[in-house]
Amino acid sequence: MAGAAQQGGPIQIFVTGSTVTTPILVTGAVTDYGKATSVTKTGKVDENGNFEKVVLQKGGFWIDATALNKKLNGVQPSIDRTHCALVFKGSGPTTVFKGTGAYAGISGSVEVEVEFEFAGIAPRLPSGKRNFGDKAQPVAQYGNVTGSGSVKF
Repeated sequence: MAGAAQQGGPIQIFVTGSTVTTPILVTGAVTDYGKATSVTKTGKVDENGNFEKVVLQKGGFWIDATALNKKLNGVQPSIDRTHCALVFKGSGPTTVFKGTGAYAGISGSVEVEVEFEFAGIAPRLPSGKRNFGDKAQPVAQYGNVTGSGSVKF
């Protein structure tokens, strides 16, 4: 619409959890809450998807985390073999796009730096040793994602 004032400004994103769908809180220019689900580019739910479909109370948007995930693939976790724990931290860029509702028109050029933290306790093997293998499922885990940036819509 010609002459319409552009909305936007700084935002902060807070996500807690490490499942395919997690609660999300957004503050700043977008002050809302809801759920974020990991999906493929086509929207199929996928715990290893490079995209997050964010559904909030007043609308939603997608986050493209392809560059972030590529950067995180090279990060090695810190492993404490004595106490059977691991911690994984990393950061990288994401873009926000495909807005709906109150967030219609969110720009694809938005960059959000995300800090990602994951901690877990490794399961035991039949021998009693801890299993730190790539396919091992932690017996307990914690995931946290925070980010900040600016949006226009």
